[in-house]
Amino acid sequence: MTQLFQVMDGHLHWVMAENSSGKEQVHLMKSLKTHWRAEISSNQSTLDVFKVACRPDFAKSTDSDPKFTVSYIRYHFDGKSWQTLAKTEEGFWEHEDDSNFPGKQLFP
Repeated sequence: MTQLFQVMDGHLHWVMAENSSGKEQVHLMKSLKTHWRAEISSNQSTLDVFKVACRPDFAKSTDSDPKFTVSYIRYHFDGKSWQTLAKTEEGFWEHEDDSNFPGKQLFP
């Protein structure tokens, strides 16, 4: 598990990202069904952390037909604050290696 910190007023603070319902602490994990990667803009003024997570959809699953959802989450730092952009859709994803990480066009 990776958690992000930032220095504010000479002290370490958890990175808190704004989302549609308030603020959330940023937690990142790498596993078979969850992975993330970070990209700094070419002028080094912004940072995007892309996180993908595949989870069972128990409400739509049956014993013989399991269903899954894939969440695409972007944590965006604009140099001053963090924002969370996310979408979830039906599908299945597992991390095999870095070559099968979803393309940026799938993230909001």
